Parts: sequence; C-alpha cells; structure tokens
Amino acid sequence: MKIACIGNMNNALFCLTRYLRDRGYDAHLLSLEGEPEHFSPEADSYNDQYKSYTQKLIWSKKPSIFYHTSKQQILSDISGFDFFIACDISIAYLAKAGIKTDIFIPYGSDIHITPNLKVFEYPWKKWHKIYALKYYQRKAINNARVISLETSNPDFEKQFVEPLKIDHKRIFTTCPFIYYPQYENGEMEEYAPKSPLYGKFRKIREMHDIVVFHHSRQEWRADGKMEVQKNVWTKGNDILIRGFAEFVINNPSVKSALIMFEYGTQVESSKNLVKELDISGNVFWFPKSYRKDIMLGIQQSDLGVGELGLSWYTYGTILEYMALGVPVVHKRDDTLYAAAGKELYSMIHAQSPYEIYAALECAKNEPKKFMQIGAIANEWFKKNLIEKPLNQYTDLIGPK
Repeated sequence: MKIACIGNMNNALFCLTRYLRDRGYDAHLLSLEGEPEHFSPEADSYNDQYKSYTQKLIWSKKPSIFYHTSKQQILSDISGFDFFIACDISIAYLAKAGIKTDIFIPYGSDIHITPNLKVFEYPWKKWHKIYALKYYQRKAINNARVISLETSNPDFEKQFVEPLKIDHKRIFTTCPFIYYPQYENGEMEEYAPKSPLYGKFRKIREMHDIVVFHHSRQEWRADGKMEVQKNVWTKGNDILIRGFAEFVINNPSVKSALIMFEYGTQVESSKNLVKELDISGNVFWFPKSYRKDIMLGIQQSDLGVGELGLSWYTYGTILEYMALGVPVVHKRDDTLYAAAGKELYSMIHAQSPYEIYAALECAKNEPKKFMQIGAIANEWFKKNLIEKPLNQYTDLIGPK
C-alpha cells in the first residue's frame, strides 16, 4: 500500500510521514505550492534523507489555481497512491477528482475559514472561483472517512465544528507532529554548530538566571474575541509581557530574559509594550525561524509560555516544549477537558499577568519542582501524542 500525506501545515504530515515509514509503511509527503517556508521538510529535519520521499505539488491555496486545475491533472498528480491522509485544501482537490480523503487532519483555517468563505466579500469576477473552493472543501469534509480533530476550545467547537456535523466520524486525536526520534539520537546537537541561531541562544542562556521562551504568533486583542476573517485570535502575548515585566521589576538581582519572535500581525504592538514597560534590555527578538532552530532555543530555556488568551488542550508550541522536557505555562480549562475524559498533562496554569509573575517566582524559588513538571509532561507527550495517535492511524490504515 502506498500512502500519500498531502499538505504540511505546522509540519504535521511530514512528521507523520516519517513515523509511518519508521513502522514500515510506504508513505510519501506531497506538499502544496505556497505553503510557508517554515513549514517545510528542510525546516524540520537535521538531514536531507526526506528528499527521497517528498515532492511538491502544483496545487495551491489560491482559488484561481484550484478552479483551473482539472480533474485529470489531479488524478495524474496522485497516480499510484492507495490511501490518502490530508490537511488544508488538499482535501478539496481530492474531492474535485472524485476521491474521498481517508483521514482528514485539519489544522485550523481548513475548518473555520475555507468552508465558510463569504463569496460576496470578493470582487464579483472571482465569485465562481471562491464558491468552487468553498463547495469542494465542504464536500470533502462531509465525505471524509475519518476526521482526526482533538477536543478544542468550546467557542471554536460551537461556532465552527458543530455546524459541520462530523462527530459520527471524528476521532479525538492530535496528529503526532513532532518527530521525537531526532531529539533522542543526537541529531539536534550535531546540527547546533551549524545553526544561525544557536550561538545567540547559548549566549542568552549563559548570561541569565531565568530564560523564558515564547514563540507563538504575536496576536493579542483586548476583547479576547476570535477575528475569523483575519485568521487570528487572541494569544495573550501582552499578558506574558506584563507579567514578565512585573517579575523583572520585583527581582532586580535576578538576570531574566524573555525570547520572542517577529511573527504575527502585532509584533510592533508588542515591541512598543516592551518599551513602555521599560524591559527592552530583558527581551530578545528573533526573526521567524525554522523549527529545527527554534528547538535549540527551547532547549536552552527554563520554561516555555504558550497561549494565554483562550483555553486549548494541545497545539504546536506547547508540544515542542514538552518534547524537550521544558515546563509549559499556558491557559487550560481543566474542567472542560477532564469532563471530556482527557488525561491532563503536567503544566503551570496562567491567564493573567499576576499568574505569569507567580510562575516565574516559582521557577526562581523551586527550580527542581519546575524540572519535574517538564519531565512528567515529556512522558505524557510520548505516550499520548506519539504512541496513541500512531496506533490509531495504523489501525485505520491496515496492513502494509
């Protein structure tokens, strides 16, 4: 059986492809035209072995490209494959060619934006192209055999997931989108001297007592509401900045560093807030970077902060922290996920500047406790975010 993993947002299906190949499956990654550079095999691998089982399709997210890509072209592009795992609008391409997606693994906008495109918000000459993409995305979701979508934020569930009526074929599973073996076998350490960022991360580590890492997109809004058409929602970056500033002010003898990235629509707003709070000397900005470099920075940190605006169970940034055993600080509504039967991982709760301040005080005063939190979360990660989902997927795929 030959498996096509189509699309690579968040590097998810590249990781899944590697895991399936480790288990003896003939799996291949087919990435889409126009996917962000930091979501590419090169960005998430410390060697180039992936070149033998990855290829780039001409399929694009642009409605005009989708509209003009023929059924014959799509069938030619996927000729020889027997099983289809897909994300993003690749499922719309499959549906256009009359093929059902075997496992659909949505990442976000393929659930809450593409199926809900408002045709009349576009120039009338594009209406038919926008409608075609929306139509086939909805058709593909309706016809997918299995949809792998973990329990998410209740607002997201109510507004976007429930209207799709997919619970009868939904498995509440997160795709294992961190390829853990490369962090166990020394590949990361071997790459470190070649990294353009490692030396800077290492210098920050050596010069500070506490290093806080935060690589979520800079997107924060005072009202805390989702802004669907802009594909952003509050991530609470300002909460972190304010809490960190409070810690710096109250601990002048502690050398504290906050690492953040120039990623998102509100980078300048965050930089202005940093200046306003007079902590510019403690905040280090990096450009949007590859995961393989980001992981080197996480490795040098004492704690990793995720999203503080809305409650989520799992998402990329906190899983990257867990993979390296770095304690996670973020917002999580435990009653919601416990009620859904979820096994809760070890973490530090925070959704206000004061709670960020308290978490940093704990990191300062009880470093061993913090290390234990990270180690326990790492074990949870390996069990629940690698072994369990892989077993579910291979059961669905069947014999090799």
